[in-house]
Amino acid sequence: MNELTVVIDETGATPSANGFGVGAILFPKERTDLLRGAAKEIAVLVSKEDFKYKHVQNNSSARAKFIQTLQLKGVRIFGFYSSASGMKQRIDRFNEVAPIYGRHMLDYDSSPAIQLMDLFLGYGVGPIACHALVNRYTADLYWDRRNDLKLIESLVKKHIEKYANHPRLAGAEKSIRFGGQTAGRLNSVARLAGVLAGDLRLFFDLHGSKIWKCLDVNGLRMQNDPYGMQHAAASSRLMATSEEALADRDPYSSSPGTVMLQAYYKGFLKHIDTKRNLISFCDPQGRMGLLEIEHGQRWHVRQSAD
Repeated sequence: MNELTVVIDETGATPSANGFGVGAILFPKERTDLLRGAAKEIAVLVSKEDFKYKHVQNNSSARAKFIQTLQLKGVRIFGFYSSASGMKQRIDRFNEVAPIYGRHMLDYDSSPAIQLMDLFLGYGVGPIACHALVNRYTADLYWDRRNDLKLIESLVKKHIEKYANHPRLAGAEKSIRFGGQTAGRLNSVARLAGVLAGDLRLFFDLHGSKIWKCLDVNGLRMQNDPYGMQHAAASSRLMATSEEALADRDPYSSSPGTVMLQAYYKGFLKHIDTKRNLISFCDPQGRMGLLEIEHGQRWHVRQSAD
């Protein structure tokens, strides 16, 4: 099997109080130096080695280099966004339907931080594991600097163990591993993942309202647990299709209110059934969904079942 490296970072320090974005960059190990070099170029352009989203955002040349990097052959990306308090609302929704589906409820005795991380990893690790399994990779997951890596490690391993009995992910438990904290060359790649997370956060902060209004306010219920279904598309429902630009038409503009998503959306992982690029989200009411991108002028909103 080929080896895949996954570097993950987030923006938004307290997810329970603020919206936050998570960006993951997936790449073959032989591409590490290429990505590291791109990050070094961006650091020179913005005159800051430990650059953040705001530094790239305000520099058109740095934007262009970042976009070009995400368009490299073999590089794929994963994105997740939660609006303010969205994940807390999601925990309540999850536990409300747990008895219906025969799930274990999330532990109310654990801290909010543990609940949030457990729920996010349940949604976040799955698509990455599926990508590794389908493309015959082994994937090592790395996080940027954090003080809760032991917690993340235990939760990642818990979710990986579940895949052995999952109808869509059986075998993925052998394809994905917890790698730990980024170090050495991967520290530069973590800067890129942080920029991706920041751009996703801004996109949904600016454009989320037109997505949220497409969702069923009461949520979706099914006869059987949607997360145990054989086909991924069956666990969600198509709610709307839009024939308009996904985001800003000039992603290279060095404007604080302009996102770059329109230029790099083709790098997002694809839905295993619909084959469209996807971004996962959680709206202010805790309703999960997928933004499925057919192309830059046509995209779909899917709502995931509770």
